[in-house]
Amino acid sequence: MNMLMKLLTICSAIGSGLIAGTFFIFSAVIMPALAKGNADHSVQVMRNINDVILRSSFMPIFGLTTLLSLILPCVAALQKSPGLGLIVAAGAIFLIGVFGVTMFFNVPLNDQLAKDQAQIVQQVWPNYLKVWTTWNHVRTVAATVSLALWILAVAFRTEG
Repeated sequence: MNMLMKLLTICSAIGSGLIAGTFFIFSAVIMPALAKGNADHSVQVMRNINDVILRSSFMPIFGLTTLLSLILPCVAALQKSPGLGLIVAAGAIFLIGVFGVTMFFNVPLNDQLAKDQAQIVQQVWPNYLKVWTTWNHVRTVAATVSLALWILAVAFRTEG
């Protein structure tokens, strides 16, 4: 395996793992805890989380892993690399199940929650909790599957 390709594939695995862990903690702990709280307080906490995450180290990792998920399958295809199917699958699952779901489902829900009107909070929060968390489960599984495929691609290409 080309050393740069191997290194970038390992970086993709690490990025997918970090993102899967972040999403997992939301599904397993944060959202259930917010569901137990007062709606007004929980909404404010979620708004704060949404603001903080945009300025955190999560964003460059998310962006770089997304970029690698797009580029690595293309490079692997051009090189006719061993493990090509694993790399294409890892990238596609990440792009669709993590990036796509985030952009088309979770972010619009976050934008809806960001509205300041009190009556919206009471109307939006119960649905937000259910729908946002459901899509977060999808992102968690997709990032975890992508992680596994990146690891398999490195193992397959190292042996091949």
